[in-house]
Amino acid sequence: MRVCLIENRWRIEEFRALASSLLDLGHDVLRLRRDVDLATPDAVTGLSRVPLDLVITSDWFGSFGFAPLAGFAPAGAPPIVDIAFGSLFMEVWNIREAQPSPPDDYLAQGNFWLAVPCRREMARLAALGMARIVHLPFGTAEGYWADPAVGLDSYGWLRPATHCRQRVTMAELIANTLAGMADGGRGLVHDGVVYLGNPGQDHDAVFQPALDDFAAATPDIAELDVPAIHARIEQFLHARADTAGDDAATRLWRGRVADALAHDAKGRKRRVEVARLHRHLGDRLMLFGDFWPKVGIPARPEEAKLRGFRYARSSLSIDFGSLSFDTALYNRPREIVECGGVLLQTRCFDGVGVWGDLEPRMSFSDMPGMLDRIDDLLSRPAERAALAEAQGRHLGTRMSYRRLLPGLFESLGLLR
Repeated sequence: MRVCLIENRWRIEEFRALASSLLDLGHDVLRLRRDVDLATPDAVTGLSRVPLDLVITSDWFGSFGFAPLAGFAPAGAPPIVDIAFGSLFMEVWNIREAQPSPPDDYLAQGNFWLAVPCRREMARLAALGMARIVHLPFGTAEGYWADPAVGLDSYGWLRPATHCRQRVTMAELIANTLAGMADGGRGLVHDGVVYLGNPGQDHDAVFQPALDDFAAATPDIAELDVPAIHARIEQFLHARADTAGDDAATRLWRGRVADALAHDAKGRKRRVEVARLHRHLGDRLMLFGDFWPKVGIPARPEEAKLRGFRYARSSLSIDFGSLSFDTALYNRPREIVECGGVLLQTRCFDGVGVWGDLEPRMSFSDMPGMLDRIDDLLSRPAERAALAEAQGRHLGTRMSYRRLLPGLFESLGLLR
């Protein structure tokens, strides 16, 4: 097939994995940057004349507002798959607000499909009558095809016969870079726990009244697991005048508010968990960014470019779960494992489905369990090394896009 990837600047890693996996599967890939390669009407018009079998993009209707590329109508009307990395309800709401036709009808007119990474979100959207949805879990690449002249991120047409020259893993790239440093990367070694997330305090002001009311109603949020948080949110919203109705518009609005409340509640829970972790570990906890001191937790200056090296050189890397979805594999856990780190994460509803027999060794369900698991793993370097190796091997096969993409093709009727 001829597959076009249209990425935005915040999703380079994800589309890099998709491009390499599509090449692995033998497809021709047209990799484009939305804000560079399609920044002019002439470029969009030119793309519309290119015969394509599939287009994959992200956040088309959501994070950047409802602003599809004017004039974008690929030759042959291929399926256009929009992967949402944030709130799917926001994407559907934005479509509804901007178009006179129902969201599902609008998606059908342009042969759009929303790719949903989390089966819980699939069920929520299906309950609203949404049919233009397909399941595509977050995945990884079994290896990255690199052009020796430009590295991992080639753009334009990439073809298996000409582009697949050198295949490397992210862990190999990091190890080679560390070996080339003057001190062999020893200056990055940290014998404790690294957490490179944020406190999750961003939200739309339109939700502030509901956020304030829900915060007052749930002072115990940090003690609740994620299913209990969702149950509290549903109970809370069914009692509010603006979200209690059962018509289609109100149910969609309730979904948007529920997403905002879940995002904020998980952020509040995360801040309590990190504070508890800091009290327990002291200097053995590594945090970065100027946002943590604002909530009373010391942190080092931001080091975004060294993120992967921190994962590779720390004893443990922790993840408290995505603020957007409830799946066990999101961007941070994928990156930790790809870079050769040891992942320890909050238990998620699909954890066993993603990690199989590894899940009990690498997850925790509450704060006491988190501290016990951390103390145990910090004291056992051989177990950490074995876990890192097993996680990398498992992720590269079970959750690779090479394995996951055929399911997407089948859902779209592209497998003949």
